[in-house]
Amino acid sequence: MQSSKGDGQAAAVPVVNMRRSRMAGCRQAAWLLYHVGVDASALLFADEVDMEGLIMDQRASLVVVGQDVLRSNGGLSLHTPRQ
Repeated sequence: MQSSKGDGQAAAVPVVNMRRSRMAGCRQAAWLLYHVGVDASALLFADEVDMEGLIMDQRASLVVVGQDVLRSNGGLSLHTPRQ
């Protein structure tokens, strides 16, 4: 997620593309975060951000990295993880 600050600069904010409640089921990701010292409670998850509202207000842009796919939702492309 990238959002404009008041001074004209942009801030990049990574968003984990899953619901926070699913993190417990991703043992490998949880293991990796733990061992590299990342506190999972400090991460921002997709269900905690109104990405559609931010994009529609032109306050954010969305970049998808990896093997995930985009699907259309009423003219807005939303990120949907593969299951």
